[in-house]
Amino acid sequence: MQFLYPQFLFALFGLAIPIIIHLFNFRRFKKIYFSQVKFLNAVQKEQKAKNKVKHWLVLVARMLAIAAAVIAFAHPYIPQNNKLVNPGKKYISVYIDNSFSMSNTGANGELLQLAKKNANDIAKNFSDGDDFNLVTNDFEGRHQRWVSKAEFLRLVDELTTSPSFRTLPEVYTRMHENFRTVSSTNKAVYLISDFQKNMIAEEELKPDTALQAHLLPLTASRQNNIFIDSVWFDNALWQVGQSNTLSARIINASQEAVEEGTIALHVNGRQKAIANFTIGADANTIVKLSYTVTDPGPNKGLLTIDDYPITFDNTFYFSYDVISTLPVLVINGKSSNESILKAFSAERAFSITNISQGSIDFSSLPKYRFIILNELNNVPSGLAVAIQDFLQKGGNVLFVPSATNPDLPSYNSFLAALRSGSLSNARDEQVALASVDANQPFFAGIFEDVPRNIAMPKASRFYALSAPGGAGTSLLSLQNGNPFITYAAAGKGVLFTSAVPFNESWSTFTQHALFLPVLYKMSLYGASQSKIYNVIGEDNYLQAPPANTEKENIFRLVRDSFEVIPPQRMVNGNPSLFVENLITTAGHYTLNASGSNTSAAVYSFNYNRNESQMQFLSADELKENTASLQPRVISSSNNSVANQLREIEQGAKLWKWFILAALLFLLAETLLIRFWKS
Repeated sequence: MQFLYPQFLFALFGLAIPIIIHLFNFRRFKKIYFSQVKFLNAVQKEQKAKNKVKHWLVLVARMLAIAAAVIAFAHPYIPQNNKLVNPGKKYISVYIDNSFSMSNTGANGELLQLAKKNANDIAKNFSDGDDFNLVTNDFEGRHQRWVSKAEFLRLVDELTTSPSFRTLPEVYTRMHENFRTVSSTNKAVYLISDFQKNMIAEEELKPDTALQAHLLPLTASRQNNIFIDSVWFDNALWQVGQSNTLSARIINASQEAVEEGTIALHVNGRQKAIANFTIGADANTIVKLSYTVTDPGPNKGLLTIDDYPITFDNTFYFSYDVISTLPVLVINGKSSNESILKAFSAERAFSITNISQGSIDFSSLPKYRFIILNELNNVPSGLAVAIQDFLQKGGNVLFVPSATNPDLPSYNSFLAALRSGSLSNARDEQVALASVDANQPFFAGIFEDVPRNIAMPKASRFYALSAPGGAGTSLLSLQNGNPFITYAAAGKGVLFTSAVPFNESWSTFTQHALFLPVLYKMSLYGASQSKIYNVIGEDNYLQAPPANTEKENIFRLVRDSFEVIPPQRMVNGNPSLFVENLITTAGHYTLNASGSNTSAAVYSFNYNRNESQMQFLSADELKENTASLQPRVISSSNNSVANQLREIEQGAKLWKWFILAALLFLLAETLLIRFWKS
């Protein structure tokens, strides 16, 4: 037992007063004359012995009453190994997990509301003169200040759920940093959370021995959740009037199977498809939804399922751009190629520009999506640099070698700079193309089913083409193993290289059914690989479309009444927009550029799915993973949290018991005096 105000114990010297009174009996005796006292001697001796016992009992009761009262004023308590029961100003930092998983429900309601109530209980256990600090997943600047109890309670009351996710080391480090300006030793931290397993990071906790840590785990009564994890298109090529298939991965993070789930697909506000799904316990499934693309330009997609009480992951936003007319530029050597011109002129989806090598306007290259270098005798350094920049910004290029007088060193210098293989002397050999590898991503969506024993085009002459290194690969190959067409990523675009000129004297490729779909896919392949969704907190920068790269542009992200101008800087000639901590709500955001009446792009943001997994640390796991902090774990199931907090912060108070003891001893004294007759 210890005392909060030990100076009151000096009052125990007052116990000498009743002792003095009892040792020196100050009662005045009156002399009475009596004729015969011999019969009274025995009675007097017996009465004196009884009075002596009574006086001693009264003395003990009186001393115990005084001692109990003095000890009560000294505020005795049983310490709980807590450093904050010392008198003086205290500094308390409280972390409230306001992530989406805290929207789950417990035995007494929503977990976030219960966490706010516990934070209020913590504050109420301290005096108005103590300082408080609130830490949440948002890591806001205003939550780095030390505030009064009243201000702290107001901040707690304003708290709402947030898409931000933090690990335990991140939270503890943040709280520790807030104590840098505090010199007092009366300081402690409280962490209130459902403590999901993903909060435990590989980074180790770095404890501060001066901080007393308290953990308040909250338990959800229903630990089930079904959520949409990710989506993708089986054919990442969108054309008006064409059918496409969207795949969605749905995860069941619970111990109960889902027998009749429903997922709905909406595009531009119209329902396009609906599908049913079944998922086993703690499993996942992929649901496919097919629909017809009807709208050119930016398309806004939304997937929805029904699940309760965790609802933030029931929706999934995505977007894609359907290009109504794709601009194609053909740069020719000596003459144009009729097969290429006919291929792109036959489709309204393309607008083709056909020029000679000497008529290139380098400033106009960024407005094209696909460039074909058709049978150039050489690649001048100026053109090579312009093509490299075009690829870096996301354009696609097809390089077709010349049938006559090729400058192979010039070719190879150009290809080597882009890590796209090399060309060597032409070979005369009759050889057919090998079968198409339909598993390659490039061919996704081109063939519903690849026919067996299909007659492949043949080559009678070809350049020996080496396969590119790095991220490149062979798209089509000859049966002798020589690559026929290769492709390699270059910046944000793709460089395709052919081993033959596109004329009948070298091969029958231009007359084959493969020619048109392969040529069309080359023009769209790079653009179709752009991200169809972003994750809040992970994807912190956006790339503006190449068509809007004027430096004087000011870009705005707009969603309903929300509007923000993100910081911008040029990266590889394109503006990159930094959106860290700017986007906090899932949905579609339209990018508007100054000086333009049309939207530049649409970006879709979704909440991080880290909070969707319903896996929580048990009490033993929590103690094991936080052992370095030597924390006190406060259970909300054993006793009132407020009472537990009161005992921790103030110790087990005993003053009330001593007041009661003092009253009992005074009662005992009164009874002795009143009923013990002499």
